[in-house]
Amino acid sequence: MYASLRQTFHWLWRHTWPGNLRCGGRLASALPLCFNAALLIVCTPFCSMSHPCLSCGACCASYRVSFYFGESDGVRGGTVPQALVEPVSPFLVAMRGTTSHPVRCVALDGKVGSAVACRIYEQRASTCRGVEPGDERCTTARARHGLPQLTGAERLMPA
Repeated sequence: MYASLRQTFHWLWRHTWPGNLRCGGRLASALPLCFNAALLIVCTPFCSMSHPCLSCGACCASYRVSFYFGESDGVRGGTVPQALVEPVSPFLVAMRGTTSHPVRCVALDGKVGSAVACRIYEQRASTCRGVEPGDERCTTARARHGLPQLTGAERLMPA
């Protein structure tokens, strides 16, 4: 039962953050009011924590970020700004700055391990969306930059 509750709250967290859920427990009308108390209990600890990705950025400075060219906004339905990508094959593009060493995505602002932000977070590629806090790629990237592994609640926070 615990696993299913955890999955339910994780789903709610992913589908309501950052758009509907706000710190302090205020919910938009998209969710039934009965979830308010449960979400407040589960999510309040996260509200007082900053997201681990906001002080990391290691994945953006460790890996080539390549993806299908159709994800760039040069193609109808694409979202990643075309000006920030470069071709790597006939069907793949990569974020500028991630195809050479030292690797650093051109959309990453700030200092890795201190305070960072992605300038295109809402338009980011599927490759970026696939990295979750605490997964294998995250842990490897953090180790490359001398950052500790994520623990407990930090790993539950969706990217």
